[in-house]
Amino acid sequence: MDEPLGRFGFDDWRENAIAVPAALALAWLFQQTSLGAMLAPPLTVALTLAYGWRSPFVVIGGLEKTAVTPNTIAAVGRLHLDNNVSLGVVTAVLSNIVSNVPAVLMLKPFVSGLPEPSRAWLLIAMAATFAGNFTLVGSVANLIVARRAENRGVQLGFWPYFKVGAPLTVVTIAIGLLWL
Repeated sequence: MDEPLGRFGFDDWRENAIAVPAALALAWLFQQTSLGAMLAPPLTVALTLAYGWRSPFVVIGGLEKTAVTPNTIAAVGRLHLDNNVSLGVVTAVLSNIVSNVPAVLMLKPFVSGLPEPSRAWLLIAMAATFAGNFTLVGSVANLIVARRAENRGVQLGFWPYFKVGAPLTVVTIAIGLLWL
């Protein structure tokens, strides 16, 4: 099967038309996570598949122009992005929600107000890059490797990858925070 999601167990999206919304609703109710945190990754993938890799950048650019209000700036200020650990964690989490480049673009309006913008950019670059190792779908490079491995008879699954990728990401970001 040549469909992009077929190798991850989604052979026919129509089979999941009821199961996926139901699973999202249950996850939202029982995990008490934000609906945006659950919907952003599949929407980013859907935009990319439907309109090409540039589309998430257009959406982020539009959000930057419309959503960066005084209230947004105040809310982001409460995240203490002037603290290296906070900035690294926010960058890594955001990178896993919307992908690394859009995450960096989302942080752009707030970096100039930080005490050391040059250092902040280095930290953001490091955390966004390493955050892509968290899951198999965290980076396009991971998917390319998975596809090439599959062509050679090696199956890389989400959970086996996560067992290595998650701790590797946490350790490398921690080392990067100490280094910078």
